[in-house]
Amino acid sequence: PTAIKVSRTGVKRKIANGEITLIPFNEIDADASAETEETPLYKKVRAIIAEALNIPEDKIVPSSHLFYDLGASSIQYFSILSLLAEQFSIENYSKEDSYRYTVKEMCEYIERHL
Repeated sequence: PTAIKVSRTGVKRKIANGEITLIPFNEIDADASAETEETPLYKKVRAIIAEALNIPEDKIVPSSHLFYDLGASSIQYFSILSLLAEQFSIENYSKEDSYRYTVKEMCEYIERHL
C-alpha cells in the first residue's frame, strides 16, 4: 500500500538536470560507527538487539538494518519490537511509525515516545 510507481524517464531527466545526484557505492564512506555518539539509549537498544539476535554488540552500528545487515527473521524483528516496547513502556504504535528497520530509526522512535 505504500509503494509508488517511479517514472524511469522522469528519474533519468532529473539525473541529467542535476536534480538527483548518484553516488557510486565505492565512494560512500563506510565508517558507520561515526554516525552517532553512543548515548545510553543507543547502548540499551543495541544490547537488546544483540541479545535477541545472538550476535556481538560491536557488529551493530546505528545504520545496521535488521534484515539486510544483521540477518534477522521476521519473528526476531517482532520479538525485538516487543522487547523494546516492554523495556521503554511503549504501548501504542502509530501507523506511520510502525516500520523501523535500522537501529537509528528505533532509537529515534523511542526518543519521540518517551
